[in-house]
Amino acid sequence: MLSQAQRRAYLILQAVLCALVAGMLAAAAIRIYTEGAPLKAADLFYNIYTREKVSDQLLRLFPLITGALGMTLAGWILGVRDENAEKASPDVEMVRDLTCARVAQPGAAMQAERALQRKWLWGGWIGFALCMIPIVIYTANGAHFSRPTDTEADFFGLIRLFLPLTAAGLLILAVSMVMREKSMVRETEAAKAQIAAEKAAGNLPKPGNASGQGVPQKANRKTVTLRTVILILALVLLVLGILNGGLEDVFAKGASICTECVGLG
Repeated sequence: MLSQAQRRAYLILQAVLCALVAGMLAAAAIRIYTEGAPLKAADLFYNIYTREKVSDQLLRLFPLITGALGMTLAGWILGVRDENAEKASPDVEMVRDLTCARVAQPGAAMQAERALQRKWLWGGWIGFALCMIPIVIYTANGAHFSRPTDTEADFFGLIRLFLPLTAAGLLILAVSMVMREKSMVRETEAAKAQIAAEKAAGNLPKPGNASGQGVPQKANRKTVTLRTVILILALVLLVLGILNGGLEDVFAKGASICTECVGLG
């Protein structure tokens, strides 16, 4: 049997191999596209992704894919698994809310941390939105997608713009969420200290008469927020697709399928 340190090292190596396989497969797909895009622009019936091209790329990656699959199979046979995978991670926000609800009156430290959390929250989303603005402007310009001969240039222009800005936006959002969570931990500790002081002074709030600061109004507010963000993004992408001429392209392809494949023509 493997020790805990050995299992941890095994899982890290397996994760690195799987991530490397995924990255190499993505790079192979992009390589096939870059080689076939000029030919596709000259001949609309040219197939960029063919069985032969895909097979050739997979053969090059076969040792790496085999190694990753072999490690996964060996780990399954040996019973190597992450013991913390099934453990529920503590909800820092819920712990903070429940602790703060026991405080008669929020202290200055608690109020300062709550204000700081709002700043981190809004700052993270504003930073992410600012990074997305150039992408929205580029995508909304139909001229970037209306010239068949410049398909390769347009594609890589979008990639060069999309990847750095998206990575920067996600990094800003991640940092803001981490800092906000740390502020919640500090607020929880301040609330616990205040609860201890109030208990020593005999000034604890009666049940049902707590200040109520931070008590969640809806248990599923995170889910509602996530659904709202996804819905807004979907609507934005629909509008951008209509503005850059994607609606006409879909209609033209649908009409071609009906007239050529089904035989209406």
